[in-house]
Amino acid sequence: MNAETTGSGRAGGRSNGTRILQELRNRIIASIGVSAGGAVFILLYLGFFATRYAWYSNLAVVVSALVVVPVVLVSLWVHWGMGIGARFSRPVEDRDC
Repeated sequence: MNAETTGSGRAGGRSNGTRILQELRNRIIASIGVSAGGAVFILLYLGFFATRYAWYSNLAVVVSALVVVPVVLVSLWVHWGMGIGARFSRPVEDRDC
């Protein structure tokens, strides 16, 4: 038996559900921060630096920012989702295939 299933079902003073909700809360806060940071970056870039460069350079910077933010968010949430899936998945048997 591991530490999560022995005794009162608590590991390190926190239940499994509480830990999952804390991880979810942290990722939601990080998602809001990354999204807001990306939006602020684009607005500040277009407001202060865009006049120095050609339109295609400005387009490249904006498109890059619009690609980087979702990539960061997807990597953040995929890592969490795979961990949740591993916690709650049932074992695969030969007859399932």
